[in-house]
Amino acid sequence: MLTQRITSGRPLYSFYLPTFAGFDEQGFGIYTDPAQSGVRRKSIPNFNFGLTNSFTYGNWNLSVFFTGATGFYVYNNTTNALFTKEACEMDENVTKEVAVVPKTP
Repeated sequence: MLTQRITSGRPLYSFYLPTFAGFDEQGFGIYTDPAQSGVRRKSIPNFNFGLTNSFTYGNWNLSVFFTGATGFYVYNNTTNALFTKEACEMDENVTKEVAVVPKTP
């Protein structure tokens, strides 16, 4: 699935994902048509921040630096590809949420 595309009026590196609409009677996921609709989220932060300081006491020196970013989305393709019920059949590590999803293998 193509997760990024360049679209007029959207920030660069935006994620374009089909909207999850539930499961069918066989347990397979149903998604909206990605060409018509989808979740559009940007990966570039709205705000970056940082704080730095250094402390000296005698012969001791301590320098600290904190940094962060907010207002963006991170797409986790590992979860999308590996944490499914099919991974249970292959004896792979999965999250506990996999067990409660109605999707069948």
